[in-house]
Amino acid sequence: MERNPGRLYLNHQQLRQLSFAMKKLAGMLLTTLSAACLASGSDGPSAGPLPRDEPAVALSEFSAGRLGVLDPSFQRAYRVAAWRVLNGNPLNTAQVAQLQAVFSDWSQGQRGADPWNDRGESPWTSARKRYGAVTDVFGIDSTRTVTFNTGDGSERSVSYDNCSQEGTQTAAETLAARAQAYGNAAGNKWVAEWIKGQDQVFNNCGGGFISTPPLDRPDPAPGSAPLWFKQDRAYQRAASEFYAGDFEQARADFEAIAKDSSSPWAQIAPYLSARALLRQGSLAEGKQRNMLIEQARARFLQLAATGPTRYRSAAKKLASKAAIELEPSKAFERLSLAIGEQPWGAETTRNIEDFISLLRQAENVGIGREDPEQHARPLTDGSLGDWAAEFGASVSVDPDFRGEAAGVQSSGAHACERAEHDRHHQAWTVVCYMRAGRESDIPLAVASFAAKLTPTDPAYATVTYNRLRLRKQALIQTSADGNAPPAAALRSQIDEEIHQRASVYGVDGLNAMRVLRSTVSNSEADFLRQAVVQWLSEPARYGWQQAAGRAVGEPTGLSPYDNTQELYLMLPMSRMAALSGDAELSDSWRDSFAAVAMVRAAKLGNLEVARQLAAVVKARKPREGSELDEFIKADTEVTRNYVLARFLGPSNDTVAPRDAGNAPVAFWLGREERREATAQMVKLRVAMQDYYARAVLAYARQTPKDPRLAANPTEVVYDNHGTLSRQAFVLLHRLFPKSDEAARTRYWY
Repeated sequence: MERNPGRLYLNHQQLRQLSFAMKKLAGMLLTTLSAACLASGSDGPSAGPLPRDEPAVALSEFSAGRLGVLDPSFQRAYRVAAWRVLNGNPLNTAQVAQLQAVFSDWSQGQRGADPWNDRGESPWTSARKRYGAVTDVFGIDSTRTVTFNTGDGSERSVSYDNCSQEGTQTAAETLAARAQAYGNAAGNKWVAEWIKGQDQVFNNCGGGFISTPPLDRPDPAPGSAPLWFKQDRAYQRAASEFYAGDFEQARADFEAIAKDSSSPWAQIAPYLSARALLRQGSLAEGKQRNMLIEQARARFLQLAATGPTRYRSAAKKLASKAAIELEPSKAFERLSLAIGEQPWGAETTRNIEDFISLLRQAENVGIGREDPEQHARPLTDGSLGDWAAEFGASVSVDPDFRGEAAGVQSSGAHACERAEHDRHHQAWTVVCYMRAGRESDIPLAVASFAAKLTPTDPAYATVTYNRLRLRKQALIQTSADGNAPPAAALRSQIDEEIHQRASVYGVDGLNAMRVLRSTVSNSEADFLRQAVVQWLSEPARYGWQQAAGRAVGEPTGLSPYDNTQELYLMLPMSRMAALSGDAELSDSWRDSFAAVAMVRAAKLGNLEVARQLAAVVKARKPREGSELDEFIKADTEVTRNYVLARFLGPSNDTVAPRDAGNAPVAFWLGREERREATAQMVKLRVAMQDYYARAVLAYARQTPKDPRLAANPTEVVYDNHGTLSRQAFVLLHRLFPKSDEAARTRYWY
């Protein structure tokens, strides 16, 4: 993910892992997130107490000027709106609708209801069940990977979305029409054969990660088949060739279909032939690539002018795509200017879609993943494209606690130079502050300009938050005394912003400010009080499509606090055990402290304390009683480790977080306790290394007939590599060869 690796706040993938790992602690650990976050700066939805991919406010409010605290994880389309707002060009209602269409198109065509895999039934799966009387779920892998030999001894792999929702929908509608006309599969053998052929078509959608699978093409229609079946079968064969990457044959077959004026596919066939040409060119190399794409562009332009009316708009769109593929950098410059500076027109939504695609390419150029000659290069001209790329690389609003995380130090030189000299003053000032690692990185002219911002300026919240963030980092580097005058002054400044300008920051911005404030607390009570943030929840999975923003729930005690790992990192085991009995805390926090302290005590060798805490956890959560009793009574370390492993699951992030080296400074802890916490983290990281795998394997050798073991080796296989995975695989198939787990686990990794 395009996140700062030194951050301590959990990203969505980590939170999902934590949620899974702590399944045995359901109701005891604090609430975690479960929203999607795609790699490389996705344009998909998310939820949480801090900004994740989109702000809490509705797009209409954001685009009108209510920016709050901007975050680099915001989807690229939000960067377009922020750029316009920061340059005095907020979006009107019509323009918001155009920008909203980018999200709607993406969700319907890419995310929607996950139509092509077994997480949800595709239109094709539903249709074949209805008309084919089949009960299996037909999963479609939409992603295909092609590997090229570059000619210099190396290889280049390209992955692309091969089969779309539109294709599955077309197949479903066609099957429904054929069944209504000729009967379902049970009553008409040609309909049954049609379904088999379409399954073969979709079998070509994915694959290629290890090797290119063979073409699965339906057999030609026999002479005895009715005309409708022969025409449909010709189309199915051409489609299977297209999906399988046999573009030459697919083009020839589509062109043959186009010549059969009686075929129901005659009108779309020329368009699909041109698509095959474009796909072939986009996957080719060098001069051949440009030649094929230029040919495809010419065909699309012809179809857009004289082709069937129903396909002209789509042909025009693909002609534009072809032009962009031919000269991506020039297109990036043109679109950056058109979207960022010029009046918006009827083509703007499509321009934004293309701009986002090129922006993603430009952000990836230079990291060795793609050939920059075939992808848009980064801009350095002060335009929207330049600014949006700098924005996406900025330091997150999530505070890093020591100010030394990778990518923080003086990384905003370009942004600050633009802020000092460019006419886009507020926009570049925002990114200058977002990317700065020290307050001294900010040029005096920019700092002077920033000091004059008022709460009515759209840049105010982001600049002020980051100014306070930089001062907090300087404070941590120079002092660990929470009662020192600089710390007290900083707390006062943050409190003033929170209490007097709440509407300027918005809910997610206030959450960021509260978490920032919690990091400079001078007492345990102050920290816990500041830790309360408001939970941001979505009324529906994709509520933002209707510009609804997110529903904001009231804080419920401390449980919505996202950054629980920071507290775990701060505290020594003894302090955590004491907090498990603190009546001032919510039940969920006390239960969480008791559970984590129990495991830590066991792994640190404090067995008696661990048993006492296990009794506390059992009293509060009777459903965990049997395993906790087993832990308390266990007379061997092997059994205790196995019970702990089952209790926690495969992840140990809460017990021994990977980011222990960047633990936040807890001003309210004494120096001795801070040293104790650090020393314990070092020991725990060693003790918990591969703990789940090692505990399961050791227990299996000691007690091989325990039926609970059947499920555990499978988790070890999938969560590990090399020796541990292989040992678990062998163990599973030796002890439980007829189990469902063994049937599902056919390989070790």
